[in-house]
Amino acid sequence: MIRLLHRAAAALLTGTALASPAHAQISSVDAAGASTEPKDGFVHAAQPPAKTSLLRPTSRLTPSPPSAAVQDALRRINSYRAAGATCGSRRFKPAAPVAWNVQLEQAAQKHARDMAARRTLSHTGGDGSSIGDRVGREAYAWGALGENVSAGYRSVPDALAGWMRSPGHCANLMSTSFREVGVGAANVPGDTDGWYRAMVLGSAVR
Repeated sequence: MIRLLHRAAAALLTGTALASPAHAQISSVDAAGASTEPKDGFVHAAQPPAKTSLLRPTSRLTPSPPSAAVQDALRRINSYRAAGATCGSRRFKPAAPVAWNVQLEQAAQKHARDMAARRTLSHTGGDGSSIGDRVGREAYAWGALGENVSAGYRSVPDALAGWMRSPGHCANLMSTSFREVGVGAANVPGDTDGWYRAMVLGSAVR
């Protein structure tokens, strides 16, 4: 069974990795009578103050050469950004490409595994962690963060297409607030949802 879950949260942040988003709004939506719709969730931590948004993201980890899967995922993400998009009633102009970040990938991968272990689609980790907590654990000093999660999509292209059809997810993916990205996935054989995926987008501060 595949379900839909939307979550949005917005906050003005100062680059502190453990700050919690404020003004959260949560809603759940199931496709009209369709048990085959994938389920998705997004959370967006809004753009940081202008003085931090202009800083170039840096990583404390030396990235290994990207795998073919990583290169393909990044190419697809940046293809959507380069084309521009209409996310619900909001039109986004073409956005600059994002770079792959190992720390964000690790945060996304660990959260995907956690969701799969719990058979739950959520922006809250099994230990109560928020996206800011999880990214902070990877030593990524962030000024802006966004997270898309999904379950039920069998491939990265399908998950990306599903996110692009949802206004909130689409806005996260198209946002010029973000300069880096990481994606993770975990599979549970025999589970009704199968694949659990997380995408974390961010911009770092020095």
